[in-house]
Formats: sequence, C-alpha cells, structure tokens
Amino acid sequence: MEILFLSKTPKLPSCFKELDTKLHLPLTISPPSTLTSKKALNQVMIYLDAAAFSLQKLKELVKTYGSKTWVGIYDAKGFVLDPSLFFLQGLSDYLGPQQVKLGLKAKRWQELFKLLPPRGKTKDAPPKSQGQELTPAALDWHDVQPGHEYSFGMLAVELDGAKDLQARFDNQHLKQIISYFQNALDQFFAPFKGRLWIWKDFGGIVLFPLSKGIQPVVASCIRFLLWRRILSVDLAQFKLLLSYRLVLLKGKTVYQERGKTGRIISDSINLLSHILGNFAKAGNFYLAAELFEELSPALAECFAPSGEYEDQKIYRLRLPAKF
Repeated sequence: MEILFLSKTPKLPSCFKELDTKLHLPLTISPPSTLTSKKALNQVMIYLDAAAFSLQKLKELVKTYGSKTWVGIYDAKGFVLDPSLFFLQGLSDYLGPQQVKLGLKAKRWQELFKLLPPRGKTKDAPPKSQGQELTPAALDWHDVQPGHEYSFGMLAVELDGAKDLQARFDNQHLKQIISYFQNALDQFFAPFKGRLWIWKDFGGIVLFPLSKGIQPVVASCIRFLLWRRILSVDLAQFKLLLSYRLVLLKGKTVYQERGKTGRIISDSINLLSHILGNFAKAGNFYLAAELFEELSPALAECFAPSGEYEDQKIYRLRLPAKF
C-alpha cells in the first residue's frame, strides 16, 4: 500500500511519521495537480490537505475518488466543520486539528487499515503483488493475536547436508543435534525479538516483529551465519562442523502459536521455502531486494546481487575467504 499526500506544502506532516518508521509504507507528497495525472490508484490511499482545496473541491474529489480508492482528509486548521458529510460521499479517514497535534501511532494506522473496505476491485483486475495487501505489520509480540494476518520479517533456516547427517548419525544423536540447533536459534535471535515458529525435519522459520525495522534483523543474521564455528564447539563429540543457509524476506501470514500452526497457506512462506530449497546454496545468507533497499550503505556493501528467483531479485552475503 502507498500513501499519497496532496498538498501545496513540500513537507510531510509529522503525524504521518510512523507510517514510514514503523509500518514502512511508501509515502509521497505531491502538489494537488498530481491527482488528475495519476493513471493508476490501485492500493494507493490519498490524503487531501484541506488547506490546498476549497470545500466544494474537496467534496468533488472525495465523491470522484472515494469509490476507486481510499481517500482521507488532513485538516490541521479545522476548515471542515462537518466531516460526517464527507464520509457519506466515500471518505475513509479524517485527521482533524486534535489528531494532527497529538500525532498518530502505528497501532492507530493498523486499526484503520483493518477497517478499510475494498476499493477498485473488478473481476478482471490483475492479482496484487506481494506486499500490497492491507496487512498490518507485527510491531511487537504483545500485539500479535492468533488467527490474524500480519507482516513479519521471515527468516528461513536449514541445516545443510541432510542426507549426509542421516547417514552419519543414528536417530537419537540426530535429534540431539537438531534440538541443539533449535535452541541456539531461539537464544541467538531472542534479543532481536525473533522466535522460531515452524520446524520441519532439518529447517524452520523464525519470525521477527518490525518495530525497529529490518536492519537489526539483517545484522543479527550475518552474525549467526559467521558464528557457525563457535556454535559447533559444543558438538565436538560428534566431530561436526555445522553448515546452514539462511533466507530473509518480508512477508505476511496468518499467525498461530508454535506447535498449533497446522497447515498454514501463505504465499510468502511458499516463496521463502522455494528460495531456500531450490536457489540457496549451502553456507550462505540471502536477502530479498525489498529488504536490501532498506539497508544503510555500509551494511548494503556486505551483499552482492545473486540473480533472480520467481521474479524476485536476490542478494547474497559476501563471505570471508576462509569461512
């Protein structure tokens, strides 16, 4: 979803700040004339600055575009005396002087997006691409409720050489190794609010809330990959140097508690599993382009393009010569 703010002022109001910093939604500020020239409004929520339009023009715009997409009014000065009349014309949100002054938290935006009705859907409309749905970001675990859909940082991790491990170790020792690795995942990623969520055979998925953005998560994944020799010390009795691969992307899924996930249907999880199983090479860490673009220049230099998978551009961590 994209937020388009139409105003004569070049500065985005601070009340929109957490849409960017917490929910990571694209925000664009444009002059009022932009609306008439914008060809596609699919998954775009428009906010009209009441100071930039006459009341009559505001009514016309809300009526015209309110059935095609979501329209809100930003009214810092209180020009609109009766917002209810605009809601009858198709208005989706109204930010009055009090809200603008106090600011809007990410949770308020999430609640709004949950309540927004469908807009602009037709039977011939193309399918929405990943990330365009009105799915709230999971900001912290205490906000996450089972049975609801959220967007997370999703890390797929799998031990390399499953066939070799099965050939070398009996079931009891194999369970010990896998249990040790699972506990290591839980302990290592806990400070970054990561939780091992799903596990099958030799791999699983760790979920991360997005309250602090993706950069700390990426940095923690780099450390975990480079930590493999230290991690293997406690497995010295097995004479085993652990190798594992990681894939990180931002995706969405209906959340259920660990152990109660059953068969969850999620395009994001399917894509993650396919990249891990069909694209990722042993001992490497891969990152989706969407996340790479959020990295600082210094951290981005740690990655190199690694090709595409299912139209997704993928980046790979540059590894030390002796790893």
